[in-house]
Amino acid sequence: MSLLARNLSKQVFTRQSRRHFSVSPFAPGPPSPRVLGFLGLAPFVGTTAAAIVAPEFTFLAMEVQSVYSTTILSFMGAVHYGLAMAEYGNIGLNQSNAVRYSLSVTPALVAFFATILGNVPTALAVHLVSYNALLWADLVAARKGLVPSWYPGMRIWLTGIVSASIGGMLYLGYTKDQKDKEVVEGKSA
Repeated sequence: MSLLARNLSKQVFTRQSRRHFSVSPFAPGPPSPRVLGFLGLAPFVGTTAAAIVAPEFTFLAMEVQSVYSTTILSFMGAVHYGLAMAEYGNIGLNQSNAVRYSLSVTPALVAFFATILGNVPTALAVHLVSYNALLWADLVAARKGLVPSWYPGMRIWLTGIVSASIGGMLYLGYTKDQKDKEVVEGKSA
């Protein structure tokens, strides 16, 4: 097992003090991150809605959503980089921060490589898994007091809506692909 995996498993599976946090998207906290977070959903919801309203643009909408998703995943990881730099949670420059720095760059790398594979549905599926894996890591960080108490509630709601949008887009892309194949098969028959 690699050093990173060993340290990550220690951080995740070690019982430490359990911090309580709110799962409400309206928990007390600064309004700016909440407003900006929910505004950031517009391209996810908008591209999925565009694929519903104009099915002929489904594949273009999928590509746009994939590019935007790559950008947002990179940003989501950077949250942990910033918190580690600020030593949020007062853990100092120790092994735990090394894990936080590693966690911070992982979403960007995963999203980048998934996107350059050239298969948009696969990239979106990888993004979907990545958002939920990062949410899990954020909840673990919240239990350890490594993120602000208002952050997990907002992340749960944002990730839920992003997941529904990406999942919906994958479904729409699959059904559009199946319909296109039926049309081609019908013409060749």
